[in-house]
Amino acid sequence: MSEEFQVSVEVEEEVETRDRYG
Repeated sequence: MSEEFQVSVEVEEEVETRDRYG
């Protein structure tokens, strides 16, 4: 797994959390 891919996954998870909790 490349570091760039890991960063994009972390960003997506952060966006999901933000959407979930407003």
